[in-house]
Amino acid sequence: LKFKFKMLNSIFIIVAFFSALFGLLSDLGINDIGPIHSKVNYIYSFLTIMLNFFLRSSKENYTLSVHSLLIISLLTFTSALVFVPQDEFRMIWFYLLIFVAYMVSGKRSGIVYTLASIFIILSVNLSVDLQLSQEAIMSGFLGLIIGSFLSHVYTSKITNYEEDLKKQNSSLSLLASTDYLTGIMNRRMFNEISEHYFLTDQ
Repeated sequence: LKFKFKMLNSIFIIVAFFSALFGLLSDLGINDIGPIHSKVNYIYSFLTIMLNFFLRSSKENYTLSVHSLLIISLLTFTSALVFVPQDEFRMIWFYLLIFVAYMVSGKRSGIVYTLASIFIILSVNLSVDLQLSQEAIMSGFLGLIIGSFLSHVYTSKITNYEEDLKKQNSSLSLLASTDYLTGIMNRRMFNEISEHYFLTDQ
């Protein structure tokens, strides 16, 4: 949890910085993403900073902070899909969304946001001219599915590794606190427990 907490904080900072940077570069005429999506990027940056403060106020806010980030990211990338037709590679943002969903929230969220991304791209394509060829859209879908599958495999392996590590640590802790021959508490463990209760009584 401590690792995920630090990682999510880092993601908030990175997202806030680069979304504001994209808006600024567009306003300066260096990388045109259009006036609407430029404003969306500023809002995205502001909301991400607020979420960072919300997360730092209590670690219990982790789950809510994660899903809030993923939802506003999904909306922001949908904005890019609609309002930045000049960017032929804008579907790549959905790949990042899926990877982050798997990384910070687990396999179930990864699958949910994969399906949500595919649904949004399909819906937008039916109602708006994305100025993308059918081949580009199909490649985008395949990329999302393959990326989701690879992220799923990676997350599963990491989860299994974490479980094995917990079991090994538990076994080492047991060996370090008990006598090998008798199986009862050794002197080191007895001293630690005695000290704990002594400090608690004080």
